Amino acid sequence: MSFIKSIWVSILVLLVVTWLACGPDTTHQFQISRHDTANFTNADADEMLDEATNLLQTNDGEGDVACNVALVRKGDVTEFLTGIGVINSPEDLYAVMGLPGEVKVVRHIFWCGVFSTFLGCSEIGGNSFIVTDLGPGNRSAVVWAHEFGHNKGLLDCHFNCQYKLMNRILHSANRRINSHECSAFLTPRTTIRQTGILTSVAQEPSGVAQLLDIKGFVCQTFIHGVPYEEAIRYGSDKVPILLEMLADTTEESYWSNIVLTMGMIGDEQTVEQIIAFIDKAIEGKLSTSQYTAKMTAIMALGYLINKSGSKKALTYLQDSLNPSVWTERKFKWTSSYHVNENDRNVQLSIMAIIGLGLSGHVEAGESLRSLQQPVATQEAKEFQAKVSDVINEALRAHEMIAKEGLIEYYRQAKY
Repeated sequence: MSFIKSIWVSILVLLVVTWLACGPDTTHQFQISRHDTANFTNADADEMLDEATNLLQTNDGEGDVACNVALVRKGDVTEFLTGIGVINSPEDLYAVMGLPGEVKVVRHIFWCGVFSTFLGCSEIGGNSFIVTDLGPGNRSAVVWAHEFGHNKGLLDCHFNCQYKLMNRILHSANRRINSHECSAFLTPRTTIRQTGILTSVAQEPSGVAQLLDIKGFVCQTFIHGVPYEEAIRYGSDKVPILLEMLADTTEESYWSNIVLTMGMIGDEQTVEQIIAFIDKAIEGKLSTSQYTAKMTAIMALGYLINKSGSKKALTYLQDSLNPSVWTERKFKWTSSYHVNENDRNVQLSIMAIIGLGLSGHVEAGESLRSLQQPVATQEAKEFQAKVSDVINEALRAHEMIAKEGLIEYYRQAKY
């Protein structure tokens, strides 16, 4: 019996040694929390981390390496109440980024070094990143792995990026990393928190990358926002195509990109169509795509003002600074992102503040500064308190854009 027992012990030891040899070289644990308005469970977290682990460990072809690293959940997904679940300003971002844990899940990110639309925002070489939750069927482990790559100091790829994980375009096939990038993922986490963030929205000089047809351009998913320098390379002759897509419900997933690109092209003839899209009467609860498009259409007017100086677009944004105007415009829709009508109206007015900041227009700056003046009513005081940080950042952006333009504004976001 002792001989047989000895054999079994030897086999067991061999199995343990084999398992250890085949196990990951580095395991990263993630403590995950979500804003109380975001729906994200332990099962959702495990799905993202398991898929991210798989894509890192699998050699998917030329230029890729199998990186023996594992991403696992540490403890239950917890809930936080800091902020409103939307990142609109530096203060919003740093307050959430500074919470305990490595991953924070929010509803939307409209600021990450600059104003834009983000699926994620990361600390440079640090321990924390923030991701938006687009709901079941729309979540992407590629985004999680991509943002973790920024934590590890990796930069966005801008050229010859097909299939690469650090491609700024989101696609399920973008999974490949090279040996240098694998080494970064294998490096243990630092214990030092960083204060910088990596936005990676800066664009290379126009005329370098090959220009896609307009449909191909807007039907991409941009991890760090519609690239401004690429969008402005399209002319007004593309607007009819974009308007047709904006009226097509089958293109709903791309409405946000479409309307932002229209704003960046800056054809004043599209002002009425963009405003009509914002004001279009819809009752009931908006889908995520519909909601995001409504919000970004307001921002798009700021780009359009910058290019064309449109008085009509400027007036619309100036009027929109009062949250009550959205009720007067008979906005009856709701969303899963707001607890009540007032909450919705405040965020809509915040988007108008952002739009005015992006415009760089003289009168827009005056309107923003007027929001900092003493107010009489309690309602106005409460609104002013809620948006003061956004106003400060919008004015900072406005000043730079007025002096140096939107191209430089986005290029300065490159760290």
